[in-house]
Amino acid sequence: EEFQIATTLDPEYALAYSGIADTYSLDVDYGYRNFDDIKAPSEAALERAMVLDDGLAEVWASHGLFYGNSPTPDKGEAFLRRAVELNPNYAVAWMWLGGAVAASDVEEGQRHIQRAHALDPLHPVILQNMIFWGQFLGDEALVDQKIQELLELDPDWDGIYRSVAFVQDLRGRWDEAIRWQMKALEKNPESFESMQAIGDYYIRLGDFDAGEKWLLRAAPMNPRHVGVTVSRAFLDYQRGDLAAALDRLNALFVEFPEDRELMGGIALMELWAGNNERARDLLIRVMTPEQGGEEWQVTGFNFWWGPYLAHVLYQDGSGGDADAIVADVLESINRMEKTGGGVHFLDTTRAAAHAAHGDRSNAIAVLRALADTGWPGSVWDEADPVLATLEDDLGYAALMDDLRAKRQAQLESLRAEGI
Repeated sequence: EEFQIATTLDPEYALAYSGIADTYSLDVDYGYRNFDDIKAPSEAALERAMVLDDGLAEVWASHGLFYGNSPTPDKGEAFLRRAVELNPNYAVAWMWLGGAVAASDVEEGQRHIQRAHALDPLHPVILQNMIFWGQFLGDEALVDQKIQELLELDPDWDGIYRSVAFVQDLRGRWDEAIRWQMKALEKNPESFESMQAIGDYYIRLGDFDAGEKWLLRAAPMNPRHVGVTVSRAFLDYQRGDLAAALDRLNALFVEFPEDRELMGGIALMELWAGNNERARDLLIRVMTPEQGGEEWQVTGFNFWWGPYLAHVLYQDGSGGDADAIVADVLESINRMEKTGGGVHFLDTTRAAAHAAHGDRSNAIAVLRALADTGWPGSVWDEADPVLATLEDDLGYAALMDDLRAKRQAQLESLRAEGI
């Protein structure tokens, strides 16, 4: 509202229009709005800002933030590079650029985040990003240091507690993630992001009633949120109503036909339903770059969907394409792990790629090694249509029993505390 007032007081003030666009983008970041809902007013504000002053770094950075939430996140990089050219001391633009390039070049992304931190070492969101990077790099000392710095800087900011929750998420400690998100809600009782996260963590652990309760608390703030809708559809599926799950997702797909997360969610449901043709078509769309290029292409923005497309293509007899996808997915993961790798989803994606390729022993070995670090798996992993091809292996069955026991132990620890 204040940015809108500023444009009324001074219709030629470019930074006010840039600020309007940023608030819309951050609303998407925190889950309160959907990209399609803010697209038109954001584009209008950004266009006006650029017309008024195309030499302002903030205007270019606002474009980058906008595209980062769009179906074409790769478009944001060029705008952010221009922003830091115009103002090399613009710390937040360096931070956003780091996030934008990390999907394709982890080392460059790390350099940009570090530069942002050097320019503004007390900026809370930059410190938050340093925590995430520390976990990715497997540097627990850095994570703990930055958490402490944030707590000293502003102990009442809910973002600190959400940051720690996310670190626990990356470590597979769903119970600890729930505890920290609860602390975040004490600081900000209206946090959509925290409510959604708690719901998703409970679902991963297998407590569907608790998960649904938290998702329903979040839903009124954004009834058409894709992530919440996909999670609720998964609950439909787990409760034996696949038709309801598909109805829920397809209804939203009518409104958001370009949303990659939604396409992927529907594709999973179609795989469970045995509708491989539609699953294949959706997954090809998920894996197809918006700015031309090949029919499909594995990138840092979509590699986790690669094993599902490969799985379908193998079944359809398109083994050559499937082999190429598996190879690209594994290469993408290996490239990321040269710099970091302190996140479980890289290994679960690697295991799925091996399973899609029929390399059962390697798939199970990857999951077993991950379990040995304390990772408890999740109900999503257990239902995974690619990993499900391993179910007749006794070693895999024993591994799933171990993971269920770990999840149950986490649930029991929460219940013992009345959470």
